Amino acid sequence: MKPRYQPPRPDSVLRKLVRASILLLSVALGTPCALQAEPINLYRYVLGVDVPESPGVMVLAPGGSPVVHGSAPKPTTLTIFLASESDRLVPGLAIDVAPYFFVGGGIRDLKSYRSNSVAGRLTRVLTKTTLSIAARGAQETGGPQGLAFGIRATLHDPHDPVLNSALPESVAAVLARSGTPSPTAEVEDITDFGANVAPVFAAGRRAMRARRGMQISAGFGQAYEMRGGSVSSDSLDADLRILWLTSQITFNARFDVIVTGQIRDSSDEDTHMWLALGLLRKVNATDIQLALYYDTDSRRIYPFLQTDIRILPHFQVFGTCTVFQGSDDGSSVFSARTGFRWFLAHDP
Repeated sequence: MKPRYQPPRPDSVLRKLVRASILLLSVALGTPCALQAEPINLYRYVLGVDVPESPGVMVLAPGGSPVVHGSAPKPTTLTIFLASESDRLVPGLAIDVAPYFFVGGGIRDLKSYRSNSVAGRLTRVLTKTTLSIAARGAQETGGPQGLAFGIRATLHDPHDPVLNSALPESVAAVLARSGTPSPTAEVEDITDFGANVAPVFAAGRRAMRARRGMQISAGFGQAYEMRGGSVSSDSLDADLRILWLTSQITFNARFDVIVTGQIRDSSDEDTHMWLALGLLRKVNATDIQLALYYDTDSRRIYPFLQTDIRILPHFQVFGTCTVFQGSDDGSSVFSARTGFRWFLAHDP
């Protein structure tokens, strides 16, 4: 006797559908899932936009920087500038390096880097912390030179392309489609592996520039007057120290608002504050920043203007104009600064 046909039970059909869905999803997400587990080098994905001011330049250049970008620093940056001081130009140079990058750090798996645990958050801050050293020419003929040290850290960064975008997964997919062997974690520059990753990085830059959110950074700088060009306890006199906190709020791909507060302690002035509000206009490779800041010492509001232009992939020229309180009679002083920055980034 032929067995009677038994229709499949609803629960067995449901189990089969779930299994099939999981299988299809695992195939579709095979590369991202594998990339989440294997170690990569975080510094492969540093984008060549939004270069913040060097802490050494902030504390050493005449006039300073009332408004500071909240964006994350690059692994290393070289800044050379000329600043007006009275009736002459003062040259200066600053070098900024991330200690985590210098010792070969950055090799992490995406899952641990993207974790919101205490360890994950601290590692992201450590990755975006730089140390700065800067030197400045004599303020006047025969006067002392300047030397400065600083530290800067980005505490919250919604524009981190590794944390808040699929840039690592997209780059891995391009390499896989081109048949390029997966680079080891020690490799920091993947732009010469034969695969065209430039469009992926360009899309990442546009997405991060337009992503809404608030970046928060903080830093400290100490400047010294250096007599005779020597560095010793007898030849260095503390000149100025600053402690600052800044937030950069992104509204869209064109406009950011920057709020910066600085505590400034000078050798010839009482401790006072600069409170600044700036509007950043973004135009492709150009940033134009207009700001007003309030000096609690003079109780006046002063203007500040800055333009940053990226003329090569990792080369930027800049110019600033600002007015600040003079140290002699309290009168307003105009200062201008121009120069260029070379910064490390691995996007084409």
